[in-house]
Amino acid sequence: MSTGTHNGFDVGAAATPIVVDHRQTGSVTNLNAVFGNNWLLFIPTSGPNAGEAIPFAYGPPRCEMTGPTFVGDTLIISVQHPGEDCPFTPQQTLSRSLEILNLDGSLFNQTRTVPRGSNWPSNIEGNPQGPPKPSVIGIRRKESSGRFV
Repeated sequence: MSTGTHNGFDVGAAATPIVVDHRQTGSVTNLNAVFGNNWLLFIPTSGPNAGEAIPFAYGPPRCEMTGPTFVGDTLIISVQHPGEDCPFTPQQTLSRSLEILNLDGSLFNQTRTVPRGSNWPSNIEGNPQGPPKPSVIGIRRKESSGRFV
């Protein structure tokens, strides 16, 4: 999903909250705000959870996770433009309540506190004020059996 509505805030330094109206029809791009950041989902094709979307990886703020592919038992993912179109220093924290439509049609409010931009992966490299950087990461089991699943 495009990063323009991540976590319910517009791009740029102002951090303007995006109006989320579940009654809206037609172009509903503002409804993306309820999803937070981009996710990588695992959907089993067999077994008791077949067909269920299971969150597997959550991207840094304002990034797109692209190109998932397997190399042996390792999942390779590209993290593109983390922190896109948002200031990364000084790091701001934003908080808001979003009205979310439940699967049964009822509404509930979710309060979210999120960083405005991103310093990833500089922050995990010991540089909390460093710039965000696109990266390629590999994920695999601690005790690999030679297969990813």
